[in-house]
Amino acid sequence: MKKKRTQSNEMPTTATTTTTTITNSENFITKIDRSISSSIIMIDNDDDDIVGDPKRNPILPLSSSLSKLPSVNDDYEQSQQQQQQHLTTNLIIDQNNNKDNLKFKLEQQQQQQLQITIDDNQHQPSVNNNNNNNGQYQMIALNDKHIENDYYDDHDDKLATKVTNSENNHNNNNKNTKKRFKFTIFGYRPEQIKWTNVIWLLFTHTLLIIGYVYVSLYPVKFFTVPWIAMLGVAGGFGVSIGAHRLFAHRSFKARWLLRFGLVLVETLSMNGGCYSYARDHRCHHKFVDTNGDPKNAKRGFFFAHIGWWMLKKHPEVIRMGQKLNHKDLDDEPLIVWQKKLYFPLFLLVSVVVPTLIPVYLWNEDIVISFFMSAVLRTVVVVHHLFTVNSIAHIFGIRPYNKDIGPTESKITMYLSLGEGSHNYHHTFPYDYANCEKKWWEVFNPSTLFVDICSMIGLAYDLKKPSDRVVKGIVSRIGDPRFYEKKLMIQKPMRKRIIQGATDWIIGTVVAGWAIYPPILFKIVTGRPVITNDITINTSIVDGKKNIYKKLYHQFGRLKWSNIIIIITIHTLSMIGFVHLIQNDINRYTFIFSSILGLSSGLGMAVGGHRLWAHRSFKATITLRLILALLQVITMNGSAYSYARDHRTHHKYSDTDQDPKNPSRGLFYSHIGWWMVRKTDRVKMAGSKLNFDDLKADRICWLQHRFYVPLFIVFGLIIPTVLPYFAWNESLWTSFYLCAIIRTTVVLHHLFMVNSIAHFFGHRPYDYRIRPTENRLVIYLSLGEGNHNYHHTFPYDYSSSEKQAWEFFNPSTMFIDLCSVLGMAYDCKKASRQVIDGTIKRKGIPAYFDPPKSLIFRIVNGIFDWILGFIFALWPLIPLIIIKFILGKPVFI
Repeated sequence: MKKKRTQSNEMPTTATTTTTTITNSENFITKIDRSISSSIIMIDNDDDDIVGDPKRNPILPLSSSLSKLPSVNDDYEQSQQQQQQHLTTNLIIDQNNNKDNLKFKLEQQQQQQLQITIDDNQHQPSVNNNNNNNGQYQMIALNDKHIENDYYDDHDDKLATKVTNSENNHNNNNKNTKKRFKFTIFGYRPEQIKWTNVIWLLFTHTLLIIGYVYVSLYPVKFFTVPWIAMLGVAGGFGVSIGAHRLFAHRSFKARWLLRFGLVLVETLSMNGGCYSYARDHRCHHKFVDTNGDPKNAKRGFFFAHIGWWMLKKHPEVIRMGQKLNHKDLDDEPLIVWQKKLYFPLFLLVSVVVPTLIPVYLWNEDIVISFFMSAVLRTVVVVHHLFTVNSIAHIFGIRPYNKDIGPTESKITMYLSLGEGSHNYHHTFPYDYANCEKKWWEVFNPSTLFVDICSMIGLAYDLKKPSDRVVKGIVSRIGDPRFYEKKLMIQKPMRKRIIQGATDWIIGTVVAGWAIYPPILFKIVTGRPVITNDITINTSIVDGKKNIYKKLYHQFGRLKWSNIIIIITIHTLSMIGFVHLIQNDINRYTFIFSSILGLSSGLGMAVGGHRLWAHRSFKATITLRLILALLQVITMNGSAYSYARDHRTHHKYSDTDQDPKNPSRGLFYSHIGWWMVRKTDRVKMAGSKLNFDDLKADRICWLQHRFYVPLFIVFGLIIPTVLPYFAWNESLWTSFYLCAIIRTTVVLHHLFMVNSIAHFFGHRPYDYRIRPTENRLVIYLSLGEGNHNYHHTFPYDYSSSEKQAWEFFNPSTMFIDLCSVLGMAYDCKKASRQVIDGTIKRKGIPAYFDPPKSLIFRIVNGIFDWILGFIFALWPLIPLIIIKFILGKPVFI
């Protein structure tokens, strides 16, 4: 038997093609029996998607049926009477995970017609399929609950056992299986994705990033911090106590007032309504970690955490979910009411009201209030709750039931307000406390809240397994040794109280982790963490007018086109990085993208900066044309606009007339200036400068006029299409690596000249100005990091005192090479006498080392060039590390 596997370039396939050549009639039945017994597949009703799984699908022996096949010694009339035979294979897979609630059975049947004819002349048996293809036999067996039909798998190859004679065997082997190209996104077809949820998640997480930056830069009123903490806890309680313990598991009963409050605060969480959560959660418990589980952790950490929210339900989830009874949810008027009005309720309860209360009550800035009360609080709480599905199913211990996936996770216990004892919860889902210990022994605010409600009569009939039941379950399916050592040791009451108090302190600190980055950033940068102005605004009318003014002031000056571009390329870069991890990369694609990054960096450093902004050398029309095209693909604006703003930056450096004023913060000088409109003072300062030389340069001016179409062609289309046609690279891989990621990385490398090189480093040439000498910026910007020297001697074509071979400076090396070729000339350079005189007057002479020998300078230069290339290619390092950890090839 020979097996021939074909695999599509576009889509991964798991089906195999088996070809059997029969050379004589005696071993025909034996080989057919062997081929059928070893060819186990699963196929959907459309005969489109096939997945092989021989271990889980033992087929019934077919020798008894095949023994009835006509032999070559039978006469022709007998063979005609037995011409058609029908084979039916029935496969029933039983899965027993838990005697209480994990039994279900899948039965499916498929019939395939087997037609056997006897050739009149040569008496050779041949097997024909339904498509009348001579010499082909197809056997199909069904799989169990792991059937993933055309909805989830794209497999076009079919399992076939070919029985041919020696004359046409060569012709059959030369036939190639036709494959269909199916467009997928990370292995999923577009129709399988919930695009509304994907867009909503991208939108909210983009606002989260913007909000974090905004809150880190501007002061926050004192009352706003406890306000968002209260909202976060309320939203967490709404899900953990209301949707989870009350409605999903009915682990206790609640009065109408408590049910109303829990439904209302559950709306704060953006986790869907109580009805949908309880419905999916019951299905999750019944069919945990199978295809019937809507949050199946076996499909990966990302899917279990938030990926399930982005995809349509697996067919098994829908089929198995229909077997469950949700009549109690349908009979709950509050849940039905929330389900029908969820979206407007969410906008009102979770966005509008939390934003306006700080504005009207203690005069908080409306932008700060929106980002903190609505955006940051909502997204953080959602991820805290989602750790129950991801972290608590993958990492941790299983002392109560070692045969299931859910675990005991302390970090999830802290973030989800008491939902982290997940192994215990899946073993005893009806326990209202979700934990064996008391609330005062472990951080469990949800249980504490239920106990308080029970004391005042709002909650009653609290279900709890007895100690005898817990011990019995652990002794049968758990880990008794761990349970006895860690959980059942009788500790003194004093020690239990101290340990519980410590756990509550740690839990409170960990649950509030989201506010620590902005606080730390403000402390490091010397900004006020909170404002002392905590006066309450009593004038509603005036406050309303102030809101409109603040909205216009905050959002009217934003350049929304640039903001959308920045959000888009950074989102695509993150998606592209994940794509590169999951897929193979051709080595030529990486080399090509590296060349593009180096070329675009040279286009900006040599062309936009040193040639057109400072006129530090002159260039022929050929070199100007090359530099203009290379500068286009950086997406940093045209050479004209860059040179105009850069001259203004040098003339009025670190003042309010500087368009990239670093005095306004690191973020503003890095990329924030690109997101806001120029102030009137910057425009007035720029109008005083002369840019006639830029307008007179026809190449520079034409590039400025047609910058957008030039960038689309040379920065996006050509870098994407060229690897596809040149060495058959995937379009998505070349698009992400050569267009998106390359552009984003180079852009940040160049922007570091305005940010890092103005904040961190030394000032040996002029200590009175802010620009510094920064080695990291030298490596990333291809030689632009000697910024203190550059601001002191801006006309120097090399932007450095040293020669190009003495340290990493590809930009100067490129100009020197062009000068040798006659393409660059009149290169300006500060003389040694001028440099020494400037250092003595306003620099730091002690900073400079005495002259070194020539050999030392050469060796030091070689090492610096090697180190520079390593730093310039830093995005490759995390990609290699992740692929190495996952066991995937880095390049092919």
